[in-house]
Amino acid sequence: MSQIFFSLGTDKFDNQPAQCAAADFEDFVTQISNTGSTRKGEIFVCAAFTSGVHTDPVKYPGIAHWRLNKLALQRNFLALDVDYFANAAAFTNFQSNIAQWSSLVYTTASHTANAPRARAIIELNRSVDRSEGIALGEAIERMLVPKLGASNIILDSSVYRAEQPVYTPLVGAQIQRYHRLPLDVDAVLAAYSLPSSVTPAPKNSTANLSPVMSAIVHPPETPTEIAKVQAALALVSADCSYPEWIEILFALHSTGWICAETLARGWSMSAPHRFNAAAFDSVWQNAKQHGGITVATLYHRAKQVSLAGSNAMMGGNLSKGTKPQTVPTNSHGQMSIPTVPPPPRTYVFGDVIVPGTVAVMAGVGGTAKTGLAIQMCIQGALGRNFGPIQVGSFASMMFLAEETTAERDRRFGALCSKLSTQDRACVEQLVHCYAEAGNDMRLTALADGNVIETNWVDQIIELALEHQQTVNSKVGLIVIDHARLVMSGDPIASDHVTALLRGLNKIAVSTGSAVLLLAHSPKSTIGKEGEPDASEVFGSGAFVDHSRAAFVLHTMREKEAKHFGFNDSLRKEHVSLSVVKANYGKSNQQWWLRKDVIQGWQAIELVPVFLLPKGQAQTQSVLVRKIVELVKAEPGKLTRRALRDLSGVKRSLGASERDVTDALQQALDSGLLKARVPTEADRKSYKLSANAREVLDVI
Repeated sequence: MSQIFFSLGTDKFDNQPAQCAAADFEDFVTQISNTGSTRKGEIFVCAAFTSGVHTDPVKYPGIAHWRLNKLALQRNFLALDVDYFANAAAFTNFQSNIAQWSSLVYTTASHTANAPRARAIIELNRSVDRSEGIALGEAIERMLVPKLGASNIILDSSVYRAEQPVYTPLVGAQIQRYHRLPLDVDAVLAAYSLPSSVTPAPKNSTANLSPVMSAIVHPPETPTEIAKVQAALALVSADCSYPEWIEILFALHSTGWICAETLARGWSMSAPHRFNAAAFDSVWQNAKQHGGITVATLYHRAKQVSLAGSNAMMGGNLSKGTKPQTVPTNSHGQMSIPTVPPPPRTYVFGDVIVPGTVAVMAGVGGTAKTGLAIQMCIQGALGRNFGPIQVGSFASMMFLAEETTAERDRRFGALCSKLSTQDRACVEQLVHCYAEAGNDMRLTALADGNVIETNWVDQIIELALEHQQTVNSKVGLIVIDHARLVMSGDPIASDHVTALLRGLNKIAVSTGSAVLLLAHSPKSTIGKEGEPDASEVFGSGAFVDHSRAAFVLHTMREKEAKHFGFNDSLRKEHVSLSVVKANYGKSNQQWWLRKDVIQGWQAIELVPVFLLPKGQAQTQSVLVRKIVELVKAEPGKLTRRALRDLSGVKRSLGASERDVTDALQQALDSGLLKARVPTEADRKSYKLSANAREVLDVI
């Protein structure tokens, strides 16, 4: 395996990136997978550069490794950047095709379960220069697009250029490494490059078509033909699914007309709540001239709408308020069973909640359910874990049926009072919270004894998709607070609860977001002893049955307080968050949280704490202080492994490895220490090995 030379930049404005080297492709992907990048547009890689003079020496004087195409060196890797997959199946097919080579596939900042986004970095069997890299990328694109379907994938060709930034995986990204042979450059170029004697046909070329077919596929830009297209567009609603919208844009783009973009933009804007100018520009600029999508596709769609309208007028009788039954529309039943394992699941919270599913969290009054949900959203916006509890990086939405605007602002103000100006601005941008106290926000309604869905379901979906487009970040979590105020009927009746959960699942699937429903626990659970379970969710068992994850919050119970050596006052200051159901994660997890009053705000903050049994607490506090002092003396030197090596009765920490591990976790959970990616200065100063992925530091 050959050595790999590459550039590593800090953000999109870095035009003088660091020049780096890796021993081989394995070392290369290891380095770029552990950059610690937490935000979109931060750390990137590209080809290495020789030193030289900038093309604008007045603005950028001196000789340096400028990120310029003229200074780009050869590279033996190539990146693919997928701006759009039609669905999860297209993403899986893409991975299966990339898996034939030694490669790395990872999800990007905009990725969601229902709208996947990904990049791939492929090892090459020989180095390529800038022009050959572009040709190779285009050849791979000609290979992949027909296999996956032109309407199922859009690739960003800019990353084929040597100098183009390729952003590295964010912390928490789904990463899949495929161990195969490197891509054979010459074989792919020979099989998929355009023959040198062939000049690419213009966009509106009618080569190899009969005169009749040419007139159908590529009609001339005349008033008559334009009027026909406008009539077809009038029949097809722009308030459609993303794949259908893409298809219509591709169909219009295929005409090659001067007015095509104006027609496409005007049609798209007829659904103003969905229109996003940046998304339109991206799709239009990347529209392809192959894949079988032509203006005839538009006419076919218009004909389908016209026939559907006729059938509806001739159809059977439907009672008022009743929705027609439909067959499944999000799948075709037939499977293509993958031969390659899919990427690891992405978790939103606690390594339990996954995107596109519904979870429920219950607790009696006063356990700070709403406060915890707000803190989850804040931590998600910042991309930071909540103490020992995993939290993804995402935008979020909250619908609070019990809170006024004033109370909402008080809570967010209190919980963000310790944040920096930049972090607070990030929360304001990524978290949208609707205070709906006094408003009817029921997602279901009773009609003639039946439970039907209200407009709130579709409104939440539209708001989530609009929010996602506006902030250019996936909406990972939608919080609904609380169950009793967002449903009609009886919470004990399973059919009434099932109807509510059906609406919530529709929101989850349509947006690709996790939906968290807050609910009450029966008052009888206040004096309950023993392990928490699903019975602590008030109402029908359907609340838990139709959710993929369930949590219970409860105030510390008397038996637990005795175990920890707490008096009654301390007991009431602590609540437990327990996982009572986890279809896609680890169940029976439990975390302890302390309720702290935020001075001046009259609001509560939940603080993760690490609790020890009464007999161990005093000994453990001494050990924690020792560990903190060790790290404080040389921050960035010690790893978890190095710290455990200091365990043993006769060694410096004077404690067992188990006690050292527990004390370290307590220091991390309580905010005394933090774990971070080692800097180059750390590696040089302390001679850290290449395998050191994490070091300890004080906060």
